[in-house]
Amino acid sequence: MNDQEREEKAESVACMLDGKALDHVADLFRENAELAEISGLLMSDERMRVRLGATAVLEELARENAPAASGALPFLLPLLRHEHSLVRGDALNVLGILGGTKVLPELRALLQDPDPRVVEVARDVIEELEGEAAGDSSDRSETP
Repeated sequence: MNDQEREEKAESVACMLDGKALDHVADLFRENAELAEISGLLMSDERMRVRLGATAVLEELARENAPAASGALPFLLPLLRHEHSLVRGDALNVLGILGGTKVLPELRALLQDPDPRVVEVARDVIEELEGEAAGDSSDRSETP
């Protein structure tokens, strides 16, 4: 998908999210994993309802291990350097859910963010991921 197509699709999906059509958008992402390419545009949209809707859809797709969820990672990682702290914080949260421990190095960089709210979100997400990783490794060590 080229940049213009990506922007057009993102605006179309953003309008659906703004209209609270979450189930429809989730179905679109399930049917077309290529839509993961617009996830960064949706998560950085100026409309809060669009950002919240995109977060909800991506979280749902992650629970289902849908291809669009993991496909969104490279389009969400640049948001960790976004000019707006709100977008950085939202991206941190979603990346923690989608990427798990794979994205810990990128998330740790935000422990130095100039916005203390982003630092707090980073700490929370990192602690949760590290706790899950420790639980997974202790579970594995107890398995015969």
